Amino acid sequence: MAGEREPEEGAGGAPEREIEVWDLPVRLFHWLLVLCLVGAVGSALNEELEIHERFGVAILVLLVFRVLWGFLGGEHARFAAFVRGPAAALAYLRRLRGGGAAAEPGHNPLGGWSVLAMLAVLAVQAGLGLFATDDILFDGPLAWRVSTEESRFLTSLHHLNLWAVGGLVALHLAAVLSYFVLFRKNLVRPMVTGRTKVPPAAAPARTRPGPVWRAALLLALSAALVLGLVYGL
Repeated sequence: MAGEREPEEGAGGAPEREIEVWDLPVRLFHWLLVLCLVGAVGSALNEELEIHERFGVAILVLLVFRVLWGFLGGEHARFAAFVRGPAAALAYLRRLRGGGAAAEPGHNPLGGWSVLAMLAVLAVQAGLGLFATDDILFDGPLAWRVSTEESRFLTSLHHLNLWAVGGLVALHLAAVLSYFVLFRKNLVRPMVTGRTKVPPAAAPARTRPGPVWRAALLLALSAALVLGLVYGL
């Protein structure tokens, strides 16, 4: 069956099935976002603010795409597949503390809320940057739409919100490391290959990745929306 391989013996002797969990658009989004974040931080530290702006706008394009893909993408990419209520997240946390967390083909309930939080703080960060100023040579592309005092205030929020971004990134990295150390579960490999091994009980009957052509159209639409709003193109 497409998207699956024959069961293999797991570490504990139980058969596992390898399935496709992250489609190509999700993986490209993830690693492009990482590159843009590194570029944005590096350019800011080097005071290359025009380059910093470009990375920020690219992040906005990626975020808009991910929101659209969360409704129109593949099975495991859709918000409906991994965003659950607080009760489910607390129950999963209790299972984690007891060492008995169930295997999840995609994001677990805690991971789902982490994804939403990351998308939100990055959107705020990039959005604030559009109105930022350094009071010397650089103004964000939308700084002209607000007063000087308002631009300075939004710039201070842009700097302050960076702590939230850094905190969530650190939490994400800590979770990846913890899963590897405590549960021997490599969360990086599936985001590279798109495939992961799960017990048969956790494996879906079939996986439905999102078509690449649809992702390309949504990415083009996202770029058009962001560039049109930011630069009036």
